[in-house]
Amino acid sequence: MRIIKLLCFLITPLLSFGQHYSLNDFYSNNNELNKNVDSIYNSISSRQRIGQMIVTSYGINGRPSEVIDKLLEAGDIGGVIYMKGTHDTHLSNTLKLNHLNSGLPLMYSMDAEPSLLGGRISSLPKVLKTKDIKTIHDNDSITKLICNELNAIGVNLNYAPDCDLSTSNAAIGSRSYGSKQGIVVKMANSFINTSANHNILTCAKHFPGHGLVVGDSHFGRVKISGEMKELEVYKELIKNPKLYSIMIGHINVEKNEKYNTMGLPSSCSPVIIKELLKKELGFKGLVISDGLGMHALKSVGIPGFEASKAGCDILCMPSDEVAVIEAILNEIKSNRKYAQQIEQSVKKIIRMKFCLGLFEKPNQNEKVILYQHGKIIEEQGVNAYHPKYGEYEFKRISEAFEQNGFKVINNLRGANANAEYHAMRISQQVDSLLLQGYLAQNITILGASKGAWISLLASSKLSTNDVNVVSLAICGNQTTKYFKENGIKVKGRWLSSFDESDELGKSCQGINKSFTIEFKEIIIKTGKKHGVVFKALEDWIKPTVEWAGMHYIKPKIYVNDQIWLQHLKDSIFIHTSIQNPEGVSSNGMTVIKNGEAIIIGTPMDENSTKSLIHFLELSWNIKVKKYVLDHFQIDSTRSVKYLSEHGIECLANKKTAKLYKKNKYPVPSIAFRDSLTISFNGLAIKLWSTGVGPAKDNTLVWLPSSEILFGGSLIKIGMIQNVNYRSNTVLKDWCEAKGKEFITPKQIVPGYGPIGGKDLFEFEFLFIKWQ
Repeated sequence: MRIIKLLCFLITPLLSFGQHYSLNDFYSNNNELNKNVDSIYNSISSRQRIGQMIVTSYGINGRPSEVIDKLLEAGDIGGVIYMKGTHDTHLSNTLKLNHLNSGLPLMYSMDAEPSLLGGRISSLPKVLKTKDIKTIHDNDSITKLICNELNAIGVNLNYAPDCDLSTSNAAIGSRSYGSKQGIVVKMANSFINTSANHNILTCAKHFPGHGLVVGDSHFGRVKISGEMKELEVYKELIKNPKLYSIMIGHINVEKNEKYNTMGLPSSCSPVIIKELLKKELGFKGLVISDGLGMHALKSVGIPGFEASKAGCDILCMPSDEVAVIEAILNEIKSNRKYAQQIEQSVKKIIRMKFCLGLFEKPNQNEKVILYQHGKIIEEQGVNAYHPKYGEYEFKRISEAFEQNGFKVINNLRGANANAEYHAMRISQQVDSLLLQGYLAQNITILGASKGAWISLLASSKLSTNDVNVVSLAICGNQTTKYFKENGIKVKGRWLSSFDESDELGKSCQGINKSFTIEFKEIIIKTGKKHGVVFKALEDWIKPTVEWAGMHYIKPKIYVNDQIWLQHLKDSIFIHTSIQNPEGVSSNGMTVIKNGEAIIIGTPMDENSTKSLIHFLELSWNIKVKKYVLDHFQIDSTRSVKYLSEHGIECLANKKTAKLYKKNKYPVPSIAFRDSLTISFNGLAIKLWSTGVGPAKDNTLVWLPSSEILFGGSLIKIGMIQNVNYRSNTVLKDWCEAKGKEFITPKQIVPGYGPIGGKDLFEFEFLFIKWQ
């Protein structure tokens, strides 16, 4: 039975949960998210539900692997905390545990506070202790460093920041931001916000306050006598919408008329958790117990069970995971109210896993390029311009790889960027991609000039040798000497390229390649010297694409600044024109067969139409034979006159033809009523007159052999002036109402915006401009 349930779980999320969520959705009333949470909850057993509440330790100083491995294989654990290790050991453990785990995705966690970081990940550079962080800038920088590393080893939950008001308490020491409430709140909020922006869940601790108590709950009971003086910190922090979890300390409260814990630690006290934190302070996030193996809990029955009864959602490091699960299972059989409370806790945890993206599965075959730009962009930004080499075509370089099917991650650097830091960051990004499920051979680190230096440094830090590395215009005496003196060995499959005329970037043959599994070097001849890195040139982009495992497709072909072509499939191109000063762009299609072309959809104006025709005929030696008008548009009326004079046959539906005649413009050569199928040099093209949408004369164009639909003005994607969002199925409704065949295009070309798939036919992705 368990195997059947597991198979259902493994299949269902992949098919049903494509929606992307973020931490911002956790507190929202998102009906779709609510349904997905319920669906997952209902697909697992009672034992696995309770297991979601358990966070166990693993690795160095963790629980015995033979115990935890069995629980993971049964799907009975919700999360793991790492105690101590290096980047590589933590990464290795995450990959191993993901493989062992047969239940819901694991939430990995760590006490990665600034003061504890070195003890948790010994391979990282040293950072300031929390008590020594005095500025928001330093706090933010350290938080980013921590988050980047956590993402790289698969840790989603950081049990930080420490919000205690002290730097002298035996348990807290240097872990606090200080003894002043205002400073602690400001710094803690900075840590929380920056972490959330990096998709890391934080946890304010130790509620209701461990800084002003005497003693250390690791070794015995500690208490607050009378007023809870640190409570004001949490009252302020709970106002932060990015605070999603709070850790409860093992602190007894006595001599407090309202919140006396009656000899229990706060972590096991419903008075503190249910009455104070949840009811009075209104906290709706995850409530997490402090480590349940501490001596402060020595005389408390089964601490994890008692903490769950008190209102904790996540039970951190119980001494016996099975005993906790069994105790909770027993209790929910006879205690309905408690059973409902456990259900709420489990659903909150599943919800958080959705919001952290743990149910998302990337396309394993998707290919990624991590692009590292040249130094000039550090100084001038993405619109950099060199007096000798001209514009740095940053955007076009990225677009060239996107058009070849890559997901492009651009790593922008600030002025005088530290190469070692950014190399470490790139290696962390690669590890993060591996943890998400990307294949190493589908990841390429690409760098130009200084970016290539950083890329090669990054490759030497990789945890795998199967990543592709491409360097452009970097090597020479200085690079070779530096890499040799510092013992740097490039890893992965390495492609080196440089221009023959470049006086700066030369051959990389002299660099140590003992860790490189494959090496190739190409010399290109553009005559642009070091300016080769500034331009989106086929000379280096094509071999990079092929080295990264893709078939090369030419990037955007610019007719001029107002119109360009983009290859879509076979001999089908999108032509996009832009009208200044408005900056609005529109799409059309150009289909080429046997040296002839048919143009579908009007470019923005007469000049763009002329430019496109001249380019096709003069640059490509293609004769334009036919032209399809998808609707009447005043901007393109002069284009029709030009096409008619140029001897190009125009096709349109009768409604469009009537509008041209009414406005005294040239009438299209061929006019059809409902539909028309033509054969263009053996290629079937079907035209449909819809009678729906913003203009009642819209024509859809369908290429059945390529499964491409041109939607024209009927589909507009993006925030365009006067284009209103509507949830509408007008195309589908039209097909059904007219009795037309219901087509399922693989690609849809809209009149405005990026191409899409079947999603543009339905629901929220259809944009209609209503008159």
